[in-house]
Amino acid sequence: MLGIILISFATLAWSGDKDAQLAGQSFTGEILTLLYVTDVRKSVAYYKALGFEHDYYYDYQEDAYSLEWEQPYPPEYAEMTQEEGIRIGLTTADESEQVYGGGVRHYFIVEDVDSHYAMAKDNGIVAEPDEVEERPWMNFFTVSDPDNHQIVFGEKNQAYYDQGRQKIDSMKNE
Repeated sequence: MLGIILISFATLAWSGDKDAQLAGQSFTGEILTLLYVTDVRKSVAYYKALGFEHDYYYDYQEDAYSLEWEQPYPPEYAEMTQEEGIRIGLTTADESEQVYGGGVRHYFIVEDVDSHYAMAKDNGIVAEPDEVEERPWMNFFTVSDPDNHQIVFGEKNQAYYDQGRQKIDSMKNE
């Protein structure tokens, strides 16, 4: 299974900064990204094709969890999981009056971006552009889910990030 790690820029920037912690509180490392979708079942299938595992559906009307959706009405919530405590909640916007997709890119770091790209392509997922992009800091590809959420899978150039971290740390120590 491909290991995936969600980049949380706030967590990266402040994870070691004691001053940034509120009243001694710290983050647990678990991340839940909630995406507002128009069709939960369609989104479950899409994220499964990207390597996530379907964990469960939650039925708000029955106040019950289920592994398979068997109700005559469409599901309003499902949760997808991946290694390292990553969870994606897929929910309809009807309950929260939120909008669908756009405006935010969700970055997931993978161990082997070329393999992850091949898996996505084999499952009918089209990247824009249709290739792995190479940059000094990361090789990556971007897909849009059925509700236009921008999902980026990338493989970091750790040496590039280490060099940047050294520069930032030296500026802080001046």
